[in-house]
Amino acid sequence: MISMSALIFLNLITIVLSAHFRGSMITWRVINSTINPLVVEVFQRHAWNYAWYPCTDALINAGNYMIGSGNLACVAPCPPSISVLKSVAVPCTGFNQIEQYVSGEARFTIRVPQNYTFRAVFTSSAWFSLVTGGGTWSVATEINTYKRSNGRYNQAPIVTMLPIIRLRRNILHSIRINVADNDFDRYVCLWSNSTQECGEICRSALTLPTGTFLNETSCVLHITPDIVGYYALAVTVLDYENTTSTTALSRVPIQFILRVWSTTTTCSTPPVYIGDAPDDECIFVEPDQTLTILVRIRVQCPNATLANIIGVYPVGFTQTSTFTDPYDTTVYNRQVNYTANVDQVGQNLFCFAGVDSIGNQGD
Repeated sequence: MISMSALIFLNLITIVLSAHFRGSMITWRVINSTINPLVVEVFQRHAWNYAWYPCTDALINAGNYMIGSGNLACVAPCPPSISVLKSVAVPCTGFNQIEQYVSGEARFTIRVPQNYTFRAVFTSSAWFSLVTGGGTWSVATEINTYKRSNGRYNQAPIVTMLPIIRLRRNILHSIRINVADNDFDRYVCLWSNSTQECGEICRSALTLPTGTFLNETSCVLHITPDIVGYYALAVTVLDYENTTSTTALSRVPIQFILRVWSTTTTCSTPPVYIGDAPDDECIFVEPDQTLTILVRIRVQCPNATLANIIGVYPVGFTQTSTFTDPYDTTVYNRQVNYTANVDQVGQNLFCFAGVDSIGNQGD
């Protein structure tokens, strides 16, 4: 079971003024190599403060409510005619009023000549008030149009994390960085370590609890938080062509927030996912096909109820409101529907977690 989130693969400084950023992921792949310059698809996902971009289900269904501001820019040396790749404004695909975030994602294409390596960077300021670190944010992905040894071009990993992960104070938590690689390459997860990659939340700038450890090969973060508040973390995922290669094919960023909370209620048993689709299952979906899944979450603490579901949804998702199971009042159901788009061919990650009325967040 994945710690802190259930995951389903779908295969096809002015804090007052600017405290609106909630994290990002940016990845890429070559989608047309029959022409030169090549056609490279860039996939970006960003999360923001809900108060800045108040999204609704109706706006999601309309598909044209844009969230975010700023640009994804190339950092020299850049390919010819590329300086600004695209605005980071994307359609809203999910929101959570309780945790005050809104998230969205989008794809766009650029033309890049063969045999280029460059970085696309999104930077601005500032993070909201954090326990440690803050100030300027920066997110960077590294794009590489060199051919692999097998004669093919690379598809960088896709990484999905909940915008906010709730951690109960003084309890050991194991948080998996959720990665999918369409080339099935070996990958590792590292602390982001340069100003371009992490701004002012690089690992060297953070004071994290003693014993905090990121396992690079399993991509699992172990942490026992001891201070109530918010932490912003930056991790970079590298993929390699084989088990012996030491040259990374790409660098993909993921930045997300930990919310540490405390309570005098003794029960710390989190809600558990028991839905239709097994955790970590890869479901094959044809373009234009609609997939329906019943998300079922059981609350395990006595007298607690399900208070919230935190989630990240690909484009094409709709969902019902939550309703109690008629045969078991500790089980809460929500139906989600996913209509696949041909632009999403490859692995798409649907990630969610239940939160009970005490505040415990489930897997």
